Amino acid sequence: MDLTAFQRRTLEDWRRMKPAGLTWKMGLRRLARSWILLGALVAVASLLAPRIWMLLVGFAVGSCIRDLGYVRSARAVWPVSFMVIDWPKVDQLLSHDTRGAKCIRLPV
Repeated sequence: MDLTAFQRRTLEDWRRMKPAGLTWKMGLRRLARSWILLGALVAVASLLAPRIWMLLVGFAVGSCIRDLGYVRSARAVWPVSFMVIDWPKVDQLLSHDTRGAKCIRLPV
């Protein structure tokens, strides 16, 4: 099985969430980069097309509200996920890391 950088980051986040669960801070940290990019895109688009700036801001606000709903849902389902995740397998996958590699080849 190939473990991509995104999969590795997700497993590391799960391991961090293991004792206390998903916090709002953890959820928002994952979203911060995309929100900054979205804000920059809206700012540039608003300068290029000033007549529709309210529409663009509305789309951005709607996207952020949607993302907050995703974090809320993930927080609600975390106790069940915690019980069904195979934690020894997660530790095994993360321990086979060769730092700097894009993909990690593991036996299935």
